[in-house]
Amino acid sequence: MVKTTKRIVLVLVILSVLMLSCVACTQSASQNTTAAATGSTAASTQGTASGTTTAATEAPAEFSLFMSNSGITIPDNVDPADNPYIKKIEELANVKITSITIPPYADFETKLNLMLSSGEIADLVHNFQVADVNKAAAAGAFLEVSDIIDKSPVISSIYTEQVKNAIRYTDGKIYQIRAVAPPDPYCLVVRYDLVKSLNAGVMPTTPDEWYQLLKKVKEADPNNIPFSDFGGLGSTTAALFYPYGVEIPTSGTNGWQYTNGSYIHCFEAKYMKDALLYVKKLYDEGLMSKTFVTNTQQDFSNEKLNNNVLFWGNNLGSASMVYYSNNSIDNQAALIVPAPIAVTNLPGIDPTNAIPRINELNWGHNVVISSKAKNVDGIVRFIETMLSEDVTNLFVYGLEDVDYKIENGEKVMQTVAGDPDHKFRSIYGFLQGYNSRASMDLNIATRLSRSTAANATKTELKTAIDSGTEQVYKAAKTVPTITAKDFVTLSEEFTNKANEGKELAKSIILKAITGEITMDEYDAQSAAFLETYKPVTDEYNRVLAAAKTQYNID
Repeated sequence: MVKTTKRIVLVLVILSVLMLSCVACTQSASQNTTAAATGSTAASTQGTASGTTTAATEAPAEFSLFMSNSGITIPDNVDPADNPYIKKIEELANVKITSITIPPYADFETKLNLMLSSGEIADLVHNFQVADVNKAAAAGAFLEVSDIIDKSPVISSIYTEQVKNAIRYTDGKIYQIRAVAPPDPYCLVVRYDLVKSLNAGVMPTTPDEWYQLLKKVKEADPNNIPFSDFGGLGSTTAALFYPYGVEIPTSGTNGWQYTNGSYIHCFEAKYMKDALLYVKKLYDEGLMSKTFVTNTQQDFSNEKLNNNVLFWGNNLGSASMVYYSNNSIDNQAALIVPAPIAVTNLPGIDPTNAIPRINELNWGHNVVISSKAKNVDGIVRFIETMLSEDVTNLFVYGLEDVDYKIENGEKVMQTVAGDPDHKFRSIYGFLQGYNSRASMDLNIATRLSRSTAANATKTELKTAIDSGTEQVYKAAKTVPTITAKDFVTLSEEFTNKANEGKELAKSIILKAITGEITMDEYDAQSAAFLETYKPVTDEYNRVLAAAKTQYNID
């Protein structure tokens, strides 16, 4: 009996020693992974893009998330950190998000900068403020992610060497994991019902043809406002300049453009004055809203609803959301279809300035990992999951047996895509650009199914939508998805100088359109501008030349 007891004690001692050794090994491995912060264990644990093969015994990795809602409404009764959709994502990635901070969309940039300045930064930050975040990263706020990209089979499959070089900061490092670009190039969103009734269903393709139809809209009712925009030079007004190979300064551009191999300011573009005179003609003849400079977005929406605005600019994915409503305001008379940007075929125009492209990557939305994050492997696993087909299906279709059922091998929606209690799930598509081709097709199908129009009208509209979509894609595919300009990043000093010039250039253009200055005065002011901001143009071309040499690009 004594011998037996001794044996049992000996076995227990040995087992205890072995267990302590295993714990020590586990802690050591965990500490080493966190300290290195250079790669993801997901490469060995993630058999699929969704990360569903992560060891079931591994405790979920915890981290905090700061993100934008990108203008998507989240109902008051929904907790972004605790709902069936985010829970499914956590399950797929084997993570636990301890907190999700989502500032109001209008305040996002302010809240982001406040967080950056405080030093109390979330473990993972989704944003679209590329310059601000890169600056903070270079100062130590975020991890350099080159190794993470290379070691992840999911992320590395998206990033070619060319793309990696294009997103390097001025210090040569990569801090941001950019979102996938959705297949939704910029286009015109057109009132097809007006094209039918006033132009025999023939879609204009040139600036003059659009001008003639704008006049018909005005003649049909003097209260009509055939063309408008909001906030001055917006993306819709920019669509009038593209056919002339001109990229005016808007909220997303600063007025400098890469043209035929070098940088120029839009004031130097060959047909800038032709484009300006075209837009001024619309304004002078009452075809353009007299309040487009001061319009709020709501003012613009009201004009679209009440005053028969003929077309406006948007990306194809966003356009799919308004195919049977006018800026999400129910208006069953308004039949909405996409169309390509007008063309002029003027000699000497660089097509990349005139035709919106399909981007290689999303050049805005990105995520960065805090340099203080402790569970880097888990965060990378989450990023990989957010890029997976599982999450595509989740933010497009929702959850099986909740939002849809499978019948005869097809997804049959059970919830309405526009229902706020379910629509908010699209916020989780931030690493896939929100708009996949599947989401666009679902938007169209949903809106057509809810329409009260006759079936023949629905069929005709679907045909027009499909035709317009293919024409937009056909045009976009004629220009490269990435060019030398994507490798150019100015220093903070010159970025600030360019932004200063952007506001002055906008002012000059707006004054010329509205007649506050004459065209002779425009000539004088634009010439003075080019002289004052020549150092910015020179710096763009200096950085461009260096990038072409370093990365062997044309």
